[in-house]
Amino acid sequence: MKSAATFRGGWHFKCRVPVMDILSLGMRVRFNGQANNPKNGQHCTIIRVLPNPSNRPESQWYDVRFDDDSMGRFLRRYLVEFNHDEKGAA
Repeated sequence: MKSAATFRGGWHFKCRVPVMDILSLGMRVRFNGQANNPKNGQHCTIIRVLPNPSNRPESQWYDVRFDDDSMGRFLRRYLVEFNHDEKGAA
């Protein structure tokens, strides 16, 4: 979506781009999936950020590796950044 505004006697166009909440490769996160998932609440590491052609944050998928070396693929909404001080609390 573009918006136009006058700028010193002329037109200035700027593009409104939604800010995407992207997790980085190697980032430690906590999996908060469904309550019946045995991995719920466990810490994991982002090992791959999958392509997101829609550019919608809610459609962003990530591959993760849990501490027991199992892997999973989850949407962004199930992965929560955590403070490194919380690591011992899990």
